[in-house]
Amino acid sequence: MRPLLPALRGAVVLLVARRVPAGLPGLRSVLLGPWRRDEAQRLVGLFTGGAGSRAGTFGSAAALDAGPGLGPDTVAEIAELCGRLPLAVRTAAAQLAARPHWTAAVLADRLREEGGRLDVLRTGDVDVRSRLLDAYAACPEPQRRAFRLLSLLPPGRFGARQAAAALDLTEPQASAALEALADERLVAVDRDGCRIPELLRLLAVERLALEDPPEVVRAAAERVCRAYADGAAEPGRVCDTGARGLVRLARTAYGAGLWALTVRLTDALAGWVPDDAEAVYALALDAARRCADRPAQARMRRSLGELAWQYRRVEQADELFSDALELAREAGDEEEAARALVGLAELRLDAGESAQAAALLEPALAALSAPGRTRGRYEASRARALLALAQEGRESARAWFGECLELAGALRDQRLEVYALRSLRALSLPPRGGSGPASRAVEIRPGLWRIDPAAVPANPL
Repeated sequence: MRPLLPALRGAVVLLVARRVPAGLPGLRSVLLGPWRRDEAQRLVGLFTGGAGSRAGTFGSAAALDAGPGLGPDTVAEIAELCGRLPLAVRTAAAQLAARPHWTAAVLADRLREEGGRLDVLRTGDVDVRSRLLDAYAACPEPQRRAFRLLSLLPPGRFGARQAAAALDLTEPQASAALEALADERLVAVDRDGCRIPELLRLLAVERLALEDPPEVVRAAAERVCRAYADGAAEPGRVCDTGARGLVRLARTAYGAGLWALTVRLTDALAGWVPDDAEAVYALALDAARRCADRPAQARMRRSLGELAWQYRRVEQADELFSDALELAREAGDEEEAARALVGLAELRLDAGESAQAAALLEPALAALSAPGRTRGRYEASRARALLALAQEGRESARAWFGECLELAGALRDQRLEVYALRSLRALSLPPRGGSGPASRAVEIRPGLWRIDPAAVPANPL
């Protein structure tokens, strides 16, 4: 371009390139990224052939006439699954147009499958994978190798510490490697950290499986899992995005035969319940068996018991809590035995057996009063508050929920703090439905309510 510029004096030159060209006088660089979410809301016209893409909203006639399954949520999800990259979104729209028997929901369902997403984004002579491979192939091998190994990190943002674990480098060396990848546009960097754009991440996963020896991949996976397990051990509740990453890494660790790390990563969820929670805890239970960790087996059985109880499989929950109690006692794990007693007490309380619940909670509270058992003490105090609400009255329940608030603060778990505050606020309101110590609807855990059948009107039919 430099020799041509004198002949173009007075003109505006628009140059599109994969890298920012250096050394051109008067250059103003504009980095083109994916569509923003608000821009993606105008994409319905791509899927209908109508004017929706220019309408600025989903309220156009094109959106209303788009056929079954093509609503704003579906189009937004398709855009997200395509990383909001214009070429990928247009290719997805072309796939839908070429297959009249597909609905948008069918397209979204096919795109959700990570292993086949790049296969779906191909139509005619347009192949999104091929375009991404061009960018990948243009990089030197050190950058390509780093790009592949970074695919072992969970989706989303990461920093130099996590990258250093994947790449087996120091943090300064990892920072330099990330800058080199950012220059190649294989990694996006901003003030909040780094991330691999979604479709590029899927390409990196493919290339890692094709190009790197299994022993190299396993060693890198172990480093990554260990780094995230160590990070999750720091005080404070893991955020939802971080928890989804832990679930993914727990599956990675299990697939690599890293049994102890599978348990550690699952333990780090600390009560967070993913959509596939039972499957994750079942994997961790099997991993605990394989590494002969009896206390971990007790923890996983207790966690599975809590899920069974929440899904109203009461007999299964009772069996799991009882097994967890027996395993914990055999292993000499007093804390875990006490937490299993709390689970059994909640089952009794749920069945209206307050005296039996109280008998189980008394030794549990005593055992969990020891230092370092804050989370277990919180759960026991929460159950004791519910028992007080059912048996003793509001003042006693208020004292126990106050203790829950203090313990949640010590745990630095905002979700549990908000729950305790909400419970205390509910106790300050007049009782609903007449007199009596207990409210007809009680929030027994964050977002989980027990409703007194007497509060439900009889079916008029």
